[in-house]
This record gives sequence, structure tokens and C-alpha cells, in this order.
Amino acid sequence: MPTDLGANWVFRITELQGRRQWMRAVEGLDLISGAVAMLAIPNPFEVKLLGWRAAAESVQFVLFALLCYEWAFSSWEKLPFTCSYLPGKTLAWMLAAEFLGLLALLPIVCAIMLACLYNLTGYLVLPGALFAAWIRIRALRRETWGEASLRYEELPDPAVHSLDLLQ
Repeated sequence: MPTDLGANWVFRITELQGRRQWMRAVEGLDLISGAVAMLAIPNPFEVKLLGWRAAAESVQFVLFALLCYEWAFSSWEKLPFTCSYLPGKTLAWMLAAEFLGLLALLPIVCAIMLACLYNLTGYLVLPGALFAAWIRIRALRRETWGEASLRYEELPDPAVHSLDLLQ
């Protein structure tokens, strides 16, 4: 059946010819759908509250969101609908701790971005730093697109790990 995981044989056979194009297409879909949801929906409220500073705030937010995207997908080696996902590999309390840690950092990031909105020097430095970091991390991630093969089936970790001395 085309909906079964075994139907991904077409992707496995042609992986070397199309991996970069597939990754670019998935990245575009992720970024465009995420940008529409995160920018277009709250933008009318921001314009009402901040006035012309809403555009400056949107620039800061877009650069920060792009940096977060690159960080989150830096080790991404799967394609949607072609690769399996093994749930439960990470314990729930560890996921909750990571989430709470990110929630604790969010007010700090918001305070920095808000302070930079009302300070011209800060506004020129922060987007410049975010843009430079995004370009660097993006270049590093895109270099590895053609090297690492995609993981189609995620399996549980073995009880005993080998040393892989023959490679």
C-alpha cells in the first residue's frame, strides 16, 4: 500500500539524486507555514499596540525564529511521510524539563528584544548579531545535507553498543 512505511522504497532508491531537493522542499514548507502562523496572526494586534515599532519587532522576531529553527533542525535526518518515528525514546519528565527550561528563558529573550526596540544602538546590534548567527548555523547545517544519509526506520537502541572499529 502507498501509505505503508514499506512504500518508501522509491525514496530509498533515489535518495542520492534528490536528497538536497527534498530537504529544501521540506524546509520551505516548514518555514512558510510557520511564518504565516507566527507572524500573520498576531500582526494586527502588534500594529495596534506598538504602532510603527511593530515592523521593527517583526524583524527581530523573524531573525530569532530563524535562528531557533536552525538550532532545532540542525541534526534532522528524516523526511515527513517516508520515515518512521519511534515514540517513547525520550522520557516524559526529560521532555517536560526541557520545555520548562525554554519557558523560563522566554521572558528573558522578550525583555531583551523589547529593550532593543526602544534603543537605536541595541536595535542595530541585536538584529545584526542574530542575522550573523543565523547565516553561520544555516551554512553549517546545509553543508551536511548531502553527506548524512536519511534514517527511514527508527529502531530502539541496542542493549549493548558496539565500538564500530571496522569503519
